[in-house]
Amino acid sequence: MTAPSAPWTVPVLSYPWPEAVSPLEHDEALRREELSWLAEFYAELPAADRERYGRQGLSLGAAAMFPYVGDLARMRPIARYMLWLAIWDDHHESGTAAELTAVCDRAVEIMRGAEPAADEAGPLRLLAVLRRELGDLPGFWTDRWIASFRACATHGLLAEAPFRQGLRRMPALAGLELIREYSIGLYPFFHMTDAARGRVLPDDLYHHPAVQRSLALLCRICTLQNDLYSLRKELDAPTSDLFNAVLLLQRERGGSLTEAITEVVAHHDRYVRELDSLLRHLSDLDPRLAAARPYVEQTTLIITGIDRWYRSPGTGRYRPDGFAQEVPRGAALPG
Repeated sequence: MTAPSAPWTVPVLSYPWPEAVSPLEHDEALRREELSWLAEFYAELPAADRERYGRQGLSLGAAAMFPYVGDLARMRPIARYMLWLAIWDDHHESGTAAELTAVCDRAVEIMRGAEPAADEAGPLRLLAVLRRELGDLPGFWTDRWIASFRACATHGLLAEAPFRQGLRRMPALAGLELIREYSIGLYPFFHMTDAARGRVLPDDLYHHPAVQRSLALLCRICTLQNDLYSLRKELDAPTSDLFNAVLLLQRERGGSLTEAITEVVAHHDRYVRELDSLLRHLSDLDPRLAAARPYVEQTTLIITGIDRWYRSPGTGRYRPDGFAQEVPRGAALPG
């Protein structure tokens, strides 16, 4: 897509929650490890894509999202999972339902503790390593992690497929947001909060409607945040992402890019206000939710941390030399 001639800018987003800076956000040892993971587990990717992912600094993004984890050993599986999820999303959004289902099923087996064969795809071996590093978490936690992963694959990537393939007309913003709530991939990543905290939120609190609404709002905030920060990349790319909310609104309304940006920011801010209100009144809804408040507060750090990471000059996630190229249909996909 050709960039518009009229000047435009994405405003700095703001959040009402405390912001913390991780001691690992600029850790060179963690960066070196990430580059070694790319070399060891993603050898089947083109060298140019491995270099691009290396410039993104995904491990430092994970550190920014979990600023209360100052120990490299505890951060390592979270950073590995950040890398795994990012590449999973980039390389499976154009896959067929059969391809995605098969690789999803095998990933789930490994998440449950199965060991990959020595000749299996590198990403599956990386998933097995991080699963072992997460330690002995209760079975109900694993069930939640897997259910979230499957939901993102089914209601996210698989739901996007017919639109990306031109088989259906693009949905309005409300429909797009419902799909993107899952395809952004945050639901399974939220479970790293339990591993980072060293304690697991009980099942009854995790499944409480107020906690589930909080997590849904966080996903929606993150998708709009992502669409704003990736806008320059989309405009500079030969073909833009159909699922970018700014570009969808501009096409729907026929207005300027600045008008679409303003509307998306306002939408983002409404979700932020709802989440902040919900967080402040959790105990009013149910006294038991006082015990869930620290969990939800720590998930808000994922949003403020990734916002800081997007704005950091240290990440190339959405710079032309950082984002991975689109995978052609029919190309071999990493596990």
